[in-house]
Amino acid sequence: DVCNSRDLPELEIISLLEEQLPVYKLRADTVFGYEQDDWLHTPLVEPDVVLDLTTEQIEETLKYFCK
Repeated sequence: DVCNSRDLPELEIISLLEEQLPVYKLRADTVFGYEQDDWLHTPLVEPDVVLDLTTEQIEETLKYFCK
């Protein structure tokens, strides 16, 4: 009703526009602060593992991360 009404006083329109969004505080570390072990830990592949990727696979992987 408020947004579609043409008879809304200017003061109310301004107060709606100036309404602030609540400020949230982060309560946990976004990477390592959780007790659950459902996060992916890096590195996912050990550094000494040979992956045998083709040139095309490497190029497409780099294209994906450059977007």
